[in-house]
Amino acid sequence: MRHNSFHCLRKMMFLGVVILSTSIASIADEGMWIPTLLKKYNMEDLQRLGFHLTAEDIYSVNHESLKDAVALFGEGCTGEVISPDGLLLTNHHCGYSSIQSLSSVEDNLLKDGFWAQKRSDELHSPALKVRFLERMEDVTDKIILDLDTLSKVQQKEKIKERILALTNTMNQKPYTEAIVKPLLYGNQYFLYVYKIYKDIRLVGAPPSSIGKFGGDTDNWVWPRHTGDFSMFRIYANEDGSPNTYSVQNVPLKTKTFFKIKLGKLKVGDPTMVIGYPGKTQLYLPSDAIEMYQNTSFPTRVDVRDVKLTTWKSFMDKDPKVEIQYASKYARTANGWKKWQGAVLGLSRFHAVERKKESEKLFQNWVDANSNRQKEYGDVLSRFDSLYKEFDIYNKRHIYYEEVVERGADLFELSAIMNGFIHDKDKGLAVDTTALLCKIDKFYKDYNPNVDAYVMMELLQLYVDHVSPDYYGKMLFKMKDKLNQDYFIRKVYNKSFLKDPQKVKNFITNYQRSDRSKLTKDSIFKLKHQLDQTYVFTSFFKYQYISQQIQQNLKLYVKALREMNGKSAFKSDANLTMRISYGVIEGYCPKDGVEYSAFTTLKGVWQKSQMDIVDYVAPKKLIDLYESKDYGAYVNAEGEVPVAFSASNHTTGGNSGSPILDRDGYLIGVNFDRCWDGTMSDLMFDPLYCRNIILDIRYVLFVIDKYADAAHLINEMEIVH
Repeated sequence: MRHNSFHCLRKMMFLGVVILSTSIASIADEGMWIPTLLKKYNMEDLQRLGFHLTAEDIYSVNHESLKDAVALFGEGCTGEVISPDGLLLTNHHCGYSSIQSLSSVEDNLLKDGFWAQKRSDELHSPALKVRFLERMEDVTDKIILDLDTLSKVQQKEKIKERILALTNTMNQKPYTEAIVKPLLYGNQYFLYVYKIYKDIRLVGAPPSSIGKFGGDTDNWVWPRHTGDFSMFRIYANEDGSPNTYSVQNVPLKTKTFFKIKLGKLKVGDPTMVIGYPGKTQLYLPSDAIEMYQNTSFPTRVDVRDVKLTTWKSFMDKDPKVEIQYASKYARTANGWKKWQGAVLGLSRFHAVERKKESEKLFQNWVDANSNRQKEYGDVLSRFDSLYKEFDIYNKRHIYYEEVVERGADLFELSAIMNGFIHDKDKGLAVDTTALLCKIDKFYKDYNPNVDAYVMMELLQLYVDHVSPDYYGKMLFKMKDKLNQDYFIRKVYNKSFLKDPQKVKNFITNYQRSDRSKLTKDSIFKLKHQLDQTYVFTSFFKYQYISQQIQQNLKLYVKALREMNGKSAFKSDANLTMRISYGVIEGYCPKDGVEYSAFTTLKGVWQKSQMDIVDYVAPKKLIDLYESKDYGAYVNAEGEVPVAFSASNHTTGGNSGSPILDRDGYLIGVNFDRCWDGTMSDLMFDPLYCRNIILDIRYVLFVIDKYADAAHLINEMEIVH
């Protein structure tokens, strides 16, 4: 079923009126909702969309519910349990760093894929952990009670003290993590208690030619044909309790896992996402939106463009370098492309103007009451003055962050080494074994020739765009001779940080008298001077204004909640469990262009005929398409579905999230957003904001027909 141009035009006209006339109330598909508040705020919407689930089906602390099968995967993705034996499904790009760390030139799992034919073949991923939410609780009253009489500094200390008191006892339990996070800029606080599993093993991953099909060409783009999934298994003690890696551990036995639905999908079907969205900022004022659109995003794009171009020039020439920098490149390119889409989206949506219209309504509401005038009267004017000053320091911060903090590899290592000598000289305990493991991992993905060029190019960009007042002595002296011969020969190659054995010897045998060897090292010294210069000239002012903005945002959001009355009020994402819902639908990105909501294996074949490196598909996959050996994994037209788009509000962190139908069955895996709507972290445009979902039928098709791993499907529960 397709959207037609009349449907697109009609929806654009209708939603345009809705958006302009609704400043605070939520639009149907917008929002990432707190699970414990679904019953209070969202069940009417869910029932209207056609869901058959109750609030207790989704989240409960008294009985098993869907939330028990959803994991925070690693440090910023989502995964879901899909079998009673702890089989976990997530995105290929979420498992990417684990797959890469298990790869070598001789056994390239990224390139060739991996499928464990038996449990003993499953590969332990040492750095990986998953967390399951046991419960969450609104603890606002316990955190902010009776703070009004205290100063801002005293309030901050009292909040820290109360959070520590709430979490300290729970965090002493093994494999338990309790954290308290602020919501709504500190107007609300929630406690989250997690159970942590640390023995996680790779079970299956398609080759990158499936799992990353489309590559950077298709990243953030619809229509999409990427088989973006990987599979892991959670291991535990025989009683199901978490444990570190041990050959005695067994697959986690669980009663709660997602059942998979192979039914036909159509436009208009309701969809639900349960996951861990990372960060949204939906209540920023127009001044902030203007700064992001005109300064923040374009500046980050420019810096990363230099870094990516330099990396790519080396990766294309050397397979070893390609493996070493694959994960770094993917992470860096992800934001680079997203921010470009966000700038275009904010401009197209007239985001600044829309925010200003909302602010006029807000100011009118404030001015209508003398008490409100007293408390909130100058909120918007304070934003105006704060952001005018902040924009200057923000640009400096971005160049420092992208060039120095997240720049070259040896700058990263310098920061690690600085932390090491600081702790040692202070007499603090240092886990040398763990540090040496970290160092080994660093050098596994490090190439000195590549890194030297990256550092040189980024420093040249820094010199071109940042005032000499922020260089430091070393950079100032060499600012006019940042060429290959001088920089690499006189600066980079003189650093002992290039040599893994020298670094490990330094750590193993360190005495305080050795400190000068590091502090006089050319790269360490350069990084240290850049750090110090930034701190003394900009950092404290940047932090101070940031805090002033945050305090004003807290007051602004407090006022918006008051203005909103008893209606549902969505909280920004903060890497805690959230629910979002919408429907399967395509969209019309521009005049004369209409996107269907579904893609199929035919699209993989069509793209594979193009002379584009990102569109090289495995021969076996093409053979399966041409022979029509599809098994049960087909749509109503007899084609293998690959992906679909929907109007769920998602963001980073939702990668790997389960996509559920009206009955809570698993129908897909969230993996991306449409480029035209990546501004949804700041403002949600219902015409363009679409999440991109891997159809579960394609997952099963690849496992069964491509990988010949039907034993994995046999442990799932599939509903036809």
